[in-house]
Amino acid sequence: MPTAGHDPVLVAGAGPVGLVTALLLARAGIPVRVFEKRGALSRASRASTFHPPTLAILDELGVADTAVSAGRVVREIQYRDAAHKVLARFDMSDLAAETPFPFRLHYEQAELTRRILAVLRQLPGAEVTFGAEVVGAETAGSQVAADIRFASGREKVIGSWLFAADGAHSAVRNSIGIQFEERPYETRVLRVMTRQDMDSVVPGIAPLSYIFTEEGSCSLLRMPDCWRIILRVPAEITERQALEADWRREQLGRFFSLSDLRESDFISTDIFAVSRALAAENRAGRIFLVGDAAHLTNTRGGMNMNCGIHDAYAIAGALIDTLRGGPASMLEQRARERHEIARNELIPRTDHRVANASDWLRDVRDCAGDPGKSREFLRSASMLDMAPPVKPRGESIAG
Repeated sequence: MPTAGHDPVLVAGAGPVGLVTALLLARAGIPVRVFEKRGALSRASRASTFHPPTLAILDELGVADTAVSAGRVVREIQYRDAAHKVLARFDMSDLAAETPFPFRLHYEQAELTRRILAVLRQLPGAEVTFGAEVVGAETAGSQVAADIRFASGREKVIGSWLFAADGAHSAVRNSIGIQFEERPYETRVLRVMTRQDMDSVVPGIAPLSYIFTEEGSCSLLRMPDCWRIILRVPAEITERQALEADWRREQLGRFFSLSDLRESDFISTDIFAVSRALAAENRAGRIFLVGDAAHLTNTRGGMNMNCGIHDAYAIAGALIDTLRGGPASMLEQRARERHEIARNELIPRTDHRVANASDWLRDVRDCAGDPGKSREFLRSASMLDMAPPVKPRGESIAG
């Protein structure tokens, strides 16, 4: 089994993907060093959806129980029309025969990273350094040389392998010359957080619901402490316009009776752009790209972060097997599989959800009326058909 005598595996980035990678390796007894350019973990409200196979991975790592107890468990998905009539309903318990987590979880990624960091700090051979940006890296024989920028200056750090989980603007990816052409989606995302119980606005609403009108749709996600209302911002609307109260009220009025919404309960409103992108490859020598450094998609469906965690599980798992004497070809195969999944499944699947609202709704209604199609719809929406197989906690790859 690998010991502390080996060069550590290096991880660029302490987001959920980077920390899952580090925890997998550290639990297997492999020394690991994580470098994060920020001075502390990000507390920003970002990805918040965890799908069943991702929860299985977190369970193997021993952090799922905390997440599930603190998060919002979602067992039902609804699609409604402008009058709030239910057009389609999906019960995630239909997946109980194939996953121990027949639900999705709404939970802030910042809470997950905080929990994983606490566990990592208790493990020997695991080190997390903040205020340290990996600005470049290269394979050097049987090692990786990483160029780390600290506040006090730059330093070369040697490792055995490197996982670049340093986001869409990955300095590691750029330093090794892998192409990554971003193409923005036609619409941006306006996110409204409210303390108001949306059941008072839409009686019987599920914790994950979509409302469709002839002009488009909005999404509603119930979080542990609030509701997120997600609206789409057309390209011709400036960011300043989108953040103005009058424009926000006009858009909300397309989906709800404004007299039912209490603006005094609004916590925050923000806007962000979304893009699609795929790295030309996700491996260069002893360097792997995972998460946003390897792929980007629209937020609809909440798949990109989950796919990144699946990248980490599959590739780091193959590395563990290789270091224990398994065939090196398996590592190459896993990396190739993850790249193909991002290209052939993740991005097309997300694009289909946002391309045409009426076509998507027609497909959804067709699935909801047939038990077999409904189950396949849920498998697809839950990423069960594109995630790596996960061993039960007792058979952990890290054990």
